[in-house]
Amino acid sequence: QDMTQFNNYLDGTANQTVGYLVNGEANDWLYGEQIQKGKVFGFTTEVGTSTDGFWPTQARIIPLADENVYPNLVLAAGVSDLTPPIIANVQATNVTSSGALITWDTDETSNSVVEYGLTTGYGSRAGDTAENATYVTSHGVALNSLTANTLYHYRVLSTDPMGNTTTSDDYTFQTPVSLWQVITFDNFESGMGSYTDGGADMSRYTGGATNAHQGVAAADIQDNSGTASSFYHTASYNVTGYTTLEVDFWFKMVSMETNEDFWVQFFDGTTWRTVATFARAGSIANNTFYHQVVTISSATYNFPTNAKLRFMCDASDNNDDVYIDEIEFRGMTGGALAKGGNALSATEALPEKFALQQNYPNPFNPTTNIRFELPAEAQVKLAVYDMLGQEVAQLVNGVKPAGAHSVLFNGAALASGIYYYRFEVQSPAQAKKFVEVRKMALVR
Repeated sequence: QDMTQFNNYLDGTANQTVGYLVNGEANDWLYGEQIQKGKVFGFTTEVGTSTDGFWPTQARIIPLADENVYPNLVLAAGVSDLTPPIIANVQATNVTSSGALITWDTDETSNSVVEYGLTTGYGSRAGDTAENATYVTSHGVALNSLTANTLYHYRVLSTDPMGNTTTSDDYTFQTPVSLWQVITFDNFESGMGSYTDGGADMSRYTGGATNAHQGVAAADIQDNSGTASSFYHTASYNVTGYTTLEVDFWFKMVSMETNEDFWVQFFDGTTWRTVATFARAGSIANNTFYHQVVTISSATYNFPTNAKLRFMCDASDNNDDVYIDEIEFRGMTGGALAKGGNALSATEALPEKFALQQNYPNPFNPTTNIRFELPAEAQVKLAVYDMLGQEVAQLVNGVKPAGAHSVLFNGAALASGIYYYRFEVQSPAQAKKFVEVRKMALVR
């Protein structure tokens, strides 16, 4: 019936369809002789109508061939792969308060789809579509915009190139209570973003990688002319629901003289409060990028409904610059406090062991933070690899002091997918080389 649904040919025995018997020749020879040949079925298709006879006119040949294309396609598919993929090792990994990575394996190449929701009715779908299917045996689909502290049901579906589909059993995972939430993030690539230019002694630098930590742009503050040498949040933010705030950013000083500095201020609802100061002295040199995480605690500062951040500079002239890039303002809603603070001046206890932390956020787009801990000074290599084992980025390669470190990885130049970051440490404090690898997901 499928074969004849368009040309409306009749199916049946020769006597039933064309009114005469078929005996011998091709059909009996194919099926009957089994000594030399395997057992196969043979049949003959009578093409055309009774008026065509056995020798249709030349004008009828192409139309007759055309109306039999579909039946031949059905026949070709009938001897193809009819076995669906076998799904194994289904699991939810990298579960955060707002996302999760679903991974599984199949015994043949197939696409990757996840259905998920609050019940076994699911309702949401992520992964491949019919237009962009990628056929693999190791699958990973990132789920985003999830709700914290929520139980989710999910199942995975894989379809091979022949259209055979397998659906897994139902699985569940629980998102944790939300901890860090990003309030604003700005890298200045397309403008000032969340911030306002304070005046003539502040500008948006767009000159390339020389003074931008990533991309081609950064914020540039100069001189000591008050608000004019600053930039600040355009809008205000309600931070009353947080217990702790962090300001995570990169900076580079150029031509700053000794003890010239810049500072970070927090508007507590009534007053601008200086929460961190960074001077060109001691451990801070010109022409070097530094990464900082400034912690603002509700135990010390009032957390209002109209909070803002401001960066200000105290330099002697317009040839002295501070370039600031990749500013993330985030808040903690509860739970244990993650380590933060001014890493250049803090007197925190040293870590007890070498450790590589899970990147945050994960999944990410396009930036994420990777943190690692060193109980002693060590030679460190931190690199990112794709699923083929090819290195796509080298984040650290050199001697690092003891303490907690954070590196920002920007995957803007990479395609969506699963990536691995490898942490390798060689230190006199440890006889053997320390190596740890973790997985992360870049989702566009």
